[in-house]
Amino acid sequence: MVGIIRNKELNAYEAGVFKEMIAPENAYALSLEYKDQDQGTIVWQATFTGKEKKFYNDGDASWWLRVKKNLSLWFPVRDLL
Repeated sequence: MVGIIRNKELNAYEAGVFKEMIAPENAYALSLEYKDQDQGTIVWQATFTGKEKKFYNDGDASWWLRVKKNLSLWFPVRDLL
């Protein structure tokens, strides 16, 4: 859902919050890393305390969160939206 904020003060506040949320220290950068020419692997990159880290599965999500995400893919909820 998309909305338009007509209040200047609220608009400025939300713009600042958004800029903070997408700052490199608060967000992951996604890229593809190719081991062969046909298929790339998604790489989640982030900087923590000045050190660059790479993740090869959903950032630093716990294994249980990844299990729940994968299980939810089996349920046909798209038709219910």
